[in-house]
Amino acid sequence: QSMVDRELSDVLSRYLDDKAPENWDLDPMLGELESIFLLPDGLSDPDSLVQIDSEEIERRVLEYARELYDEQEASLTPELMRSVEREVMLRIIDGHWVQHLTGMENLRQGIGLYAYGQRDPLVMYKKEGREKFDDLLARIQYDIVHTIYHVNVGGTGNDGKSRRAGPKSPNGGQSVMTRVMGNRSREPVTAGAQKVGRNEQCPCGSGKKYKRCHGA
Repeated sequence: QSMVDRELSDVLSRYLDDKAPENWDLDPMLGELESIFLLPDGLSDPDSLVQIDSEEIERRVLEYARELYDEQEASLTPELMRSVEREVMLRIIDGHWVQHLTGMENLRQGIGLYAYGQRDPLVMYKKEGREKFDDLLARIQYDIVHTIYHVNVGGTGNDGKSRRAGPKSPNGGQSVMTRVMGNRSREPVTAGAQKVGRNEQCPCGSGKKYKRCHGA
């Protein structure tokens, strides 16, 4: 919930930072919010929003987000909702963490070039490493918030209705989770002329060492 609050506050601050309502960029703001969850009539009309100050808009959006989340939790049961949260967060963190480690390795290999510009490579490694980590946290938060409201779990809810398994896909295409994570199924690895070391990265693209992937 704190991730949801931070992400929504970031979206609102980007478009409502000007005190004058006539300078607000409401259409793209509403588009971003609608990508997280459907807005009620009182929050989806630009003409109505310009009559309210930015702090009140933020209060209403955050309040509505919490109400919507509580409704979703009530329909699934709190225990199942915690399980869904863990699954969503672990999948998203796993995907972004592999990319982050690859980026850090590339940074490590090229950091010595800063010495040619009379800058300390160690200082620049710490600086850029911190920036990459902050960016990692921001991307994880973005994907979690933009996924969690669209998840629907199979089984029967408190209302007795059968529930479809998997993330909701309102446009009939890929599921939300698939769009966020991409197709992460492992490609088959065939034997070739070059032998893969046990501690080398598996050529299937999983990001794992060969001994823990196809070499297991």
